[in-house]
Amino acid sequence: MGSDCPSSNVYTLWASPFGGLWVGYAFGGASFINDGRITNYGEREGLPVGSVRDFAQDKSGTLWVATTRGVRRFNGSQWIDVSAELGLPKTYVSMLSFDRTGTLWVAVDNSIMFLPPGQSTLVTADTHLDGDGKFLEGPDGTLWLSDDKQGIRAMYSPVGPMNASKDWIRLGDPQLGPVGVTLIDREGTFWMSTPTGIRRLRDAVGILSHGLTVGDSADVFCSGDGMTGPVSSTSSALQDREGNVWLGTAGGLDRFRESRITRVALGVKANSNGFALAAGDDGALLVGAYLLNGAFKVTAASTVETVAGPREINCAYRDPEGIIWLGGPEKIWRSAGLRWVAIDLPVHNLTSRNYSGVQAMVKDRSGTLGVSVVRAGVFRLTDGKWDRYGDPHGKHDNRQ
Repeated sequence: MGSDCPSSNVYTLWASPFGGLWVGYAFGGASFINDGRITNYGEREGLPVGSVRDFAQDKSGTLWVATTRGVRRFNGSQWIDVSAELGLPKTYVSMLSFDRTGTLWVAVDNSIMFLPPGQSTLVTADTHLDGDGKFLEGPDGTLWLSDDKQGIRAMYSPVGPMNASKDWIRLGDPQLGPVGVTLIDREGTFWMSTPTGIRRLRDAVGILSHGLTVGDSADVFCSGDGMTGPVSSTSSALQDREGNVWLGTAGGLDRFRESRITRVALGVKANSNGFALAAGDDGALLVGAYLLNGAFKVTAASTVETVAGPREINCAYRDPEGIIWLGGPEKIWRSAGLRWVAIDLPVHNLTSRNYSGVQAMVKDRSGTLGVSVVRAGVFRLTDGKWDRYGDPHGKHDNRQ
């Protein structure tokens, strides 16, 4: 963190919505990092020697902190001890959070307590912790309580009562073993720690209500995927403004970025020339392969349809007018609405000589299509007629 930070033993991180990063230390004190500047807070500023465990911000923008020596509230320069004012029965506070109504939730030893707006002292909830816990807020405003021994339950939901808020939902992967929720991202995806790495669970509320099964989510990451180590349910985790998810592991800091590339199960293998690709209409993709039925249409939903007509494709091109051209060893095809029009190449018998045929196509400003044929040369197609490029007499040689 640099020589300006009072300690390298970081316990918690909290990114302010107004910018900057708060750092809490295991042996007391905190730092605020913003625009390259570090401001440190210790005993002189009101923070105790005990560990700084958690940060939270109320509706007015006031920052609160949970420590092993009670709760402090920040006035802009000093941390004010409000433990007695809140009626804390003990001083060991492991975490705190505010829900969207402005209610303050705190964990005092193994008890969960809350302070509704307008009240002065904390009320004990009928929920207790058996293990390490964490408050997590979903994108819909639901405040979840995670416990690595009991599972997860919703403490508050802005859309009304939820089944999950009545009972603990026990977590455990049939194959990976015990799991705990580390982060809920802005899409509502649950990032769950496992003994070997991390599991990403989409549509978590519906799935968790019925218990995890082997087939729920294939998004499992471990050291073989580049992770630096295992993640615990209490590990620091956050999602930045670009959508990257950051996780503190036993071996370092890992960043997950959503790939914009989606794997498509085409069902066929390409030869040494690979696949030919061209943009289709309405977000579709045209794929050519050197096969008997070698043209495919891939929609935005990643469904694959075989295109009837074109065959043994090794070149694909979409011209400026939106016409799609596919090239093979003996013909080219052009799209005409839902039909494909076949056009013979000006050279023949390429297949018998193991020539692959068309290797490139492009249309110039005049509307003439240029076609490069392997070992035969470059030809032009104008108004349905072929001529060899560079031949002043416009002739082509069919004997190639």
